[in-house]
Amino acid sequence: MTARVNTVAAEFRKVSNKQMAETTKRTIRENVSINAQLAKMSEKTIELIKENDDLRLRDKRHQQTINMLEDNEKELARKNNTCQKMINMLLQKVKKYSALIPLLTLSTY
Repeated sequence: MTARVNTVAAEFRKVSNKQMAETTKRTIRENVSINAQLAKMSEKTIELIKENDDLRLRDKRHQQTINMLEDNEKELARKNNTCQKMINMLLQKVKKYSALIPLLTLSTY
């Protein structure tokens, strides 16, 4: 009877060790797979961070260009307004002097 218990216990340990070895192997395979996935995700994260930094820099440059162009637009609008006022003033003088020309030509005869 003791021999039979020892045989059953030995068989149980053998099956238990085999089962534990399979579980350990499966756990190792899962860990390797997860580590590979993490490595890919880390690479992708680094790539996305770099792309994000590049896009932020590009956006900053575009914003600077927009600000410069808006300043130029304001300056050109101011100059245009000044020129328009000068043109209107000159037109008024032309009209004034055009009205005086016939009077001057009559008075000289």
